[in-house]
Amino acid sequence: MDINNKAKIVILIPCLNEEITIGKVIHDFQDAIPEAKIIVFDNNSTDRTAAIARECGAEVIPESRPGKGHVVASMFRKVDADYYVIVDGDDTYSAEHVRKLLEPVMKEQADMAVAVRLAEYTATSFRPLHVFG
Repeated sequence: MDINNKAKIVILIPCLNEEITIGKVIHDFQDAIPEAKIIVFDNNSTDRTAAIARECGAEVIPESRPGKGHVVASMFRKVDADYYVIVDGDDTYSAEHVRKLLEPVMKEQADMAVAVRLAEYTATSFRPLHVFG
């Protein structure tokens, strides 16, 4: 699919008690890729994460089963899109390069793109088996 087509892009944000950062994350992705739909999956937050996400214009879907693995599985069961971007709600990943990350996938030059938040890293930056490719 050509990157200029009207593809359905969804930003998926798994959250647990991220009221301090979720608003910024949503606004950053709204600015970076305004045509994308933003969906927050709230994993039993006890703070205002879900309310803030709604106030910022995101759809909120609750996931009661604890753990990020359950949340990610639920995301792919419940959301249909051409392209998925999964980003944590704690503002550790910048939205600045999301288009650049999506570009090779949308141009069918890659099946998947993975980003890391470290500008520089060494062999000891990650635990064994946490690096692939």
